[in-house]
Parts: sequence; C-alpha cells; structure tokens
Amino acid sequence: MGLNASSVMVQADTLDRYIVNGENVEKFDGSQLVGKTVSDYKVTVAQSNEAGGAVRIHLIRTDGQKIKDIKAATSVESRGANNKGSKNANVTVLSTTTIFIVDGKKCDKEGLNKIKPESIASMTVNKPGSKEAIKLSGKKDVTVVEVVTK
Repeated sequence: MGLNASSVMVQADTLDRYIVNGENVEKFDGSQLVGKTVSDYKVTVAQSNEAGGAVRIHLIRTDGQKIKDIKAATSVESRGANNKGSKNANVTVLSTTTIFIVDGKKCDKEGLNKIKPESIASMTVNKPGSKEAIKLSGKKDVTVVEVVTK
C-alpha cells in the first residue's frame, strides 16, 4: 500500500470523500475502520466544479476480517537463489491459520525452512476465502502456501 503525491495542488477548500468497500461514507471519522484490516488505500485528487476547489477521494478497501478474529501471524522468510549477499525479506501472512503444502503434502513451517531456495520451482500464496485456499483446506479463513520443488 503506497500513497503517491499528486501533481494537483490541494487548496484549503478541498473536499474529502471517503469510499469504503465501494460505499460512500458521509461523515467519515475513522470509526468505520475500527477492528478491520485495511488491505488497500488509495488517494486521488480531482478538480471540483466549484471555482478553485478540489475533491480528494480516499478509496479504502478492507479484507472483511476483524482484527480480534486473527489468532496468529505467521512469518515466511524469502531467500535469494544463491543465498549469498541477499537480504532476507519477511512476509507476514495474517489469517486465523496458515497451511503449508510442499509438493502436494502438508508440512509445518520447520519443514518449509529446510527446503533450499534453489530447489523451489514455484511458491503460491492463496488468500483466505479464495477458491484455491478453500479447495485445499476446506475452510474459508485459512491461508494456504503452496510450494513446488524442482
């Protein structure tokens, strides 16, 4: 999620409009997002029909999952192919449960960490509620990480 500066100057009489999950929110004060996870936030600025005015549109999408419902966060470490001089990146997958499947078989995080990066042909993260995650786990609130080795 990133916010980019706009080339349009924002005047003092700028009108802010908030669109949350496709619905216009009249009196946005932030309370509409309490307990929710924001999955995307974009801001665009457009000229208004009124003289010298502008409209700043906040497009906010939440993933529908309540923060209090998240029971665990799992970290997945990504390593470079040669594992030399590369910086590790941590990806946090937020869901109630994360399942790791390597070559069609369920495994735990420790088993996943034993795989050498050069042995990985592909890695796919299936978000909770996606068709593939439901197919592989049988549940709507499970993240499924699929790894295929060479």
